[in-house]
Amino acid sequence: MNQVLLDRLDREWHYTRRDGGLSWGLTMEDFLNKVSSYFRYFITFTLGIFFFLFQQLKPLLKRPVTAIALLGLLVSSLIFVILTLRAMLGLTPV
Repeated sequence: MNQVLLDRLDREWHYTRRDGGLSWGLTMEDFLNKVSSYFRYFITFTLGIFFFLFQQLKPLLKRPVTAIALLGLLVSSLIFVILTLRAMLGLTPV
């Protein structure tokens, strides 16, 4: 291997000697950076979904009848999820 390739590998990867051989892998810092970026992607994706849904439902909030209906749907959905999770986790008898 030429020196340029070795220098590049040293910057991007580290190696440890185990059982007489080389084991290539990412450093713990690189691993934590990748995991934190996945969390940021998840948050961005979730916020994007909520923003899109709000933009689609925004015209319906102009009329009081549909606004009350959407509020009722939201509250009943939240209660349904809470009761379902309680029953599934066995927190309280339903």
